[in-house]
Amino acid sequence: MRLTMPIRLTIAAIAVFIIASSSAESDAATWWKGNLHAHTLWSDGAVYPEQAVAYYRDRGYNFLALSDHDILARDEQFRAFDAFLDDAAARAGIPQEVARSGFPEGHDGRVWINKTQRAAANQRGGDAEILEEYRQRFGESWVETAEVNGDKLVRVKPITDFRHLFEAPGEFMLMDAIEISGITPVHMLAVNVGELVTPHLPVEEPATAADIINANLQYVAEASWTDAHPHLVAVAHPNYMGAVTAEHLIEAEELRFFEVFNGHRSVRNHGDDFRKDTDRMWDIVLAHRLSDASGPLLYGLANDDAHTYHNVTEASSSPERGWIMARAEQLTPEAIIRAILSGDFYATTGVTLRDIRHEDGSLAIAVDAAPGVNYTIQFIGTREDADLSSEPVINPDDEPMTAPRRYTADYAANWEFEEDAPYAVTRRYSEDIGEVLLEVEGAEASYEFAGDELYVRAKIISDKTHPNPFAEGDVEVAWVQPVLPGGDG
Repeated sequence: MRLTMPIRLTIAAIAVFIIASSSAESDAATWWKGNLHAHTLWSDGAVYPEQAVAYYRDRGYNFLALSDHDILARDEQFRAFDAFLDDAAARAGIPQEVARSGFPEGHDGRVWINKTQRAAANQRGGDAEILEEYRQRFGESWVETAEVNGDKLVRVKPITDFRHLFEAPGEFMLMDAIEISGITPVHMLAVNVGELVTPHLPVEEPATAADIINANLQYVAEASWTDAHPHLVAVAHPNYMGAVTAEHLIEAEELRFFEVFNGHRSVRNHGDDFRKDTDRMWDIVLAHRLSDASGPLLYGLANDDAHTYHNVTEASSSPERGWIMARAEQLTPEAIIRAILSGDFYATTGVTLRDIRHEDGSLAIAVDAAPGVNYTIQFIGTREDADLSSEPVINPDDEPMTAPRRYTADYAANWEFEEDAPYAVTRRYSEDIGEVLLEVEGAEASYEFAGDELYVRAKIISDKTHPNPFAEGDVEVAWVQPVLPGGDG
């Protein structure tokens, strides 16, 4: 589905109006804390879903989306255990016999797991301890077990069985979600969905990452439940396995969201010698979209992508590394999703904001400052006359890294790949893109629009070291969503 330019401009204008209006009405709204990307034993997480939900609720989160891979953990969905392993093997690009080593065959892996073998086999460890904690927290009668052919199994419950244990009006809620993964490293989140969303490859193969993103966006947009369920679709961890470049995001013209921060330590948020960091990718996409008014604003999410909920500071994919704060008058799926869709939220790894206002030709930020912590507020944008030209990245063999990765229906993503292979990475662009327009030391700052900016966003950088960092030395930061000039409230 391709929107015409007038409609796109209308969407952008509506977004500005909503942000400005919500700023004026912010006294009536509340900031709600939530994570939209978490895994459990419904796919490749290490704990029972109730344990994951309890972890977040106990720590003051207001909403959570369990986004297991290619499955909606809402209803009973029986499936053979070996089929589950085949899917996992295809995603990991490893032989099935290796994937199945240590696992019992022929059991219903979506609902029942072997309580002694599953976690040890996928190297998440501590399964006996996790099961014991599960029993202690929820009671012996809550834990459902069975024995089949000598294997002791535990039932993994759907969200419909346990949401009543956690949800409370105005305090905490769960949202149905899926990480659309399939057999490629191009992953997407679909949040507040009405039914199972299955991965889609374009009809015409081989497909690029942009083709896959667009195919899934179109599939969700045309689903029968979308009118009744305000929802969002986001590209997850774009730098994971070098799968998604800024150019792919530019080609996905209707994409509204991506993860500017993902807490899994394998996803290269900060980039590397060849790949741009996600902040840089964000500005490149925004500049190209808005230079000819050809697309909507792209908003940035921060999520955990949690898989492991024990020994969290040592785990590669643990909770409380990143989250979003959405401003809404009510804590309901509809209110939270609509706030996010309008850009009335910020992403953070620990910095808390008191207020964001976009009105009267300015963007104002107020930090809820922690004692003894210093803050730098950067207003970042690109001007209308910016140089948008680019050139390819060159690897050590003097080869341009431009070869497109293409995927077919029988593709299996390989976890190992050459760092300096000629596969396409985000190209090099002028420093005109993503310029720091104003930098202020302190807990409050305001940027006055000159009128020639394509967009302005803000990043707040503290000097407080993150207690459970994505990368060593990371400090706590926050990202304010981009806005267009002229959105008076």
